[in-house]
Amino acid sequence: MTTPSDPSAKDPGTHRPGHATQPEPNRSNPPDPGTHQPGHATQPEPNRSNPPEPVNRRAGHADGPPPDHAARAEAVAAMLLPAADDDSREFWAWCAKGQLRMQRCAACGRWRFPPRPMCPSCRSFTATWERVSGRGRIWSYVIAHPPLLPWYAEQAPYNVIVVTLDEDPTLRMVGNLVAAPDGRLDEIDPHSIEIGEPVEAVFLPIDEGLALPRWVRVTR
Repeated sequence: MTTPSDPSAKDPGTHRPGHATQPEPNRSNPPDPGTHQPGHATQPEPNRSNPPEPVNRRAGHADGPPPDHAARAEAVAAMLLPAADDDSREFWAWCAKGQLRMQRCAACGRWRFPPRPMCPSCRSFTATWERVSGRGRIWSYVIAHPPLLPWYAEQAPYNVIVVTLDEDPTLRMVGNLVAAPDGRLDEIDPHSIEIGEPVEAVFLPIDEGLALPRWVRVTR
């Protein structure tokens, strides 16, 4: 037996005269969260590509070293630093302690630099490391101009000097003439440099085990 359909029940998809039809929401494609919905304030989508910087709760500032330490670390990372080998390791260890020491042949007494395993005079392989005064004179110099590596280009033009040590004129070192151990490379006017003027070694600490020898003017 067939039950007659209820005339009050209408197909939701059938248009009824006198009533506006409402489109069925597309459940397979929900509204774009970035699209403005009538009657609702829009909320900006968080920028997930640049998350907020984490905060160091103990220090009260963003994670990482303080600005001055961060700037120093950045400068050190950009510098050309020596790579110590078996012959030069002791030289750099003494520099880290604020001392300038040179190899001296234990057989004939001749000084030598840069460090090497054998004496160029008597060919002896025995040597000692003796402290020198750290004083000398400018033997030669050049002025560096770009193109250079970025950290150096920012300070160009700057000087690069060759110093001959007082203990032995054959002991020659290359470095920079600065006004203070931690001074910039460009703080000395290149036109004021004179061949033969006296200088003295100072040291720029890089880390616990490394310091770079540099040179300052002295009055004799």
